[in-house]
Amino acid sequence: MPRELYIYTHEFFPSRGGIATYCHEFATAAASVMGQVVVIGPKGAQTPDGTAHRYLLKQGNHHGSHNPSCVWKTRQQLRKTLHQHPAAIHLLAEPGPILAYGLLSQKDSRGQVQLTLHGSEIERWRSHPISRALARRAFRNAVAIQVVSTPVLQSLLQHFPEARDKATVVNNALPESFRQAAVHQAHDPLQPMKSGMMKLLSVGRIHPRKGFDQIIQALDLLSEDEKETLHYKVAGASKDRAYLASLKRLAEAANIHIEFALNPNLDELKACYAAADVFALSSMPRKKSVEGFGIVYLEAGAYALPCLAYDTGGVCEAIQHNVTGFLVDVGNIDQLSEQIRFFLQNPDIRFKMGAANRAFALSQTWKNVVKKTLINSTHKTVT
Repeated sequence: MPRELYIYTHEFFPSRGGIATYCHEFATAAASVMGQVVVIGPKGAQTPDGTAHRYLLKQGNHHGSHNPSCVWKTRQQLRKTLHQHPAAIHLLAEPGPILAYGLLSQKDSRGQVQLTLHGSEIERWRSHPISRALARRAFRNAVAIQVVSTPVLQSLLQHFPEARDKATVVNNALPESFRQAAVHQAHDPLQPMKSGMMKLLSVGRIHPRKGFDQIIQALDLLSEDEKETLHYKVAGASKDRAYLASLKRLAEAANIHIEFALNPNLDELKACYAAADVFALSSMPRKKSVEGFGIVYLEAGAYALPCLAYDTGGVCEAIQHNVTGFLVDVGNIDQLSEQIRFFLQNPDIRFKMGAANRAFALSQTWKNVVKKTLINSTHKTVT
């Protein structure tokens, strides 16, 4: 097995997105089995605060966007690193480097190159002729392709059938810092009886795709007495001021207890999870954007929270319906409201589902993600 791993991404910390989390967690886990792991990120990339630097982080000469200039600069970096380290595994974990790989000639693209797809990039590429052509070329030349869920695989094969013999599903896993928090957190069977107030939490970027307005509309369907026994908190990065203002107006009109924890750091985010009773995130499918998996549902599991979500994208593999939580048809606000009411009225089942989600989340490890990914590489023939 190659002893070097290079991970390429246009998204990395301090940006706290799903791909940044994927790259950091993958690199950290891979460092325990590889001789050297290097993450090549954008300018300004930093390792997360408070984490051991088990891998080497290098800043590329691009700013992390997908504009032609950034993609071309990544193409140059990728070509150079492939030539310098032909025996290493090169994991392109974000759309920018994958498009850059598609710009390489057949000769320059040789090597143990793997691609990771998260979902939304497929929707964008299939409708853009140039991106589609570059993606198809990257798929043909790569050794292996990982996708984060079965629905993402189905979308990939529907729009890019040339990936059929190379693509496999490797689900995301629970971030290590949340695993450590779960290990140290006491699991109290009397917890459901200690408070008459149910605390509902949503975590995600404050953006219409995350569907916070759907939760508020569902809460509005509860009786006034039920609203008095429920507190709703939304935690996440906020750049869309207009959408945030609309959420506040909607919550005020619905007469619900709501709180916003904007731009929380990791410790503040963990405190939000620790204080909650139920996790809900009703992500909405949008044009060129899809929820590929949903690591936040596993993070909620680390704190023994049952989950409630719309059944969209790969969420069905992050939540086990009727076991670790409930999946609701997209846009069915009545059904969403009924499931919230069910959690209000059944704290014992709520706690049982939370315990099941904790067990499920702890079973999802990045070591297994790395193992499955590296097996995909070593079982393929490099051309």
